[in-house]
Order: sequence, then structure tokens, then C-alpha cells
Amino acid sequence: MTLLSRYKKKDCRYIVDYSSNPEYSNYWIQGDKAVRPLSQDVQYKRDRGYIGVGICDVLAASKQMDLKKDGVSIGNHKITLIVEHKPTKSNFWHCEMVLYGEHITDKSDQKYVKRLLDITSKTVVENVGGEMLAQLKAAMRLPNEMKEYSLLGSFYKI
Repeated sequence: MTLLSRYKKKDCRYIVDYSSNPEYSNYWIQGDKAVRPLSQDVQYKRDRGYIGVGICDVLAASKQMDLKKDGVSIGNHKITLIVEHKPTKSNFWHCEMVLYGEHITDKSDQKYVKRLLDITSKTVVENVGGEMLAQLKAAMRLPNEMKEYSLLGSFYKI
């Protein structure tokens, strides 16, 4: 995902071989040094495609369900997607869509909002994730349906 930079739509054609250096995909923490991929670790694929989806559409996707852990009900939850900025050492603009579960209960001491993976199993998360992506299908846009906006270079100068 791209948030804001001098990134062009065609830049998605550059593919980093993350297996060649684990540092490329390590999460960046403020103060860490960035890692620029070596040219031999980057491939240009002219026919690489992509889809776009609006952040508002991601945030609007939700479903209610009775969650289970180890086959036992842990209660009714509202499942939502959150977009988290998770920069890596080689890609500051890296974001992830993360599933969250909000426990729906009348008991205030039992209410919570947590990452779904912290509440239930990986299998449940994968199944729910597939259902949430299906909800987003109608909002997905092909490249020819998206407009590229460029900011003036002076915007980036401090």
C-alpha cells in the first residue's frame, strides 16, 4: 500500500527479493537505519499488476460472529479491519490490514478490542480474513479505474 510519497503507479513493478536479505523485511523502528535493496535483489516486472481499495472501504468492512477458540465459544464479536502503518527497513510506506475483534457484551469488565490473532486461532483468523476480503471485492479498483495524483516537489522540501 502506498500512502504518500513520490511513488508512481508503475513503481509496483519493482519487486524486492526479500529472501536474499532478511533485513529488507524487518520492521523499522525510529532511529533504525534504512536498508536499500541491492540491484541484484530487485527485479522489474513490466506485466505486474495491482488493485486498489479505498481506506474508507477497508474501515467500513465488518461482520458480527460468535468466535470460537479451541472449539469453544468465546462470545459474540464485531470483526473489523484496521490499516496499520508498519514500515520496514526497505519500505517506509509498508502497511498491513489487521483484523480486530470487539467483544460484544453487557458486562463492562469483559469488553475489549483486540487483534483477532490474540483472541482466537490462526485458522479462524484466516477464514474470517477471507470473508472480509470478499466484502471488499466490490470496492476493489483496477489500475485504469484509479487516478494518480502527484504533489509538487516543493512539498517534500523542509
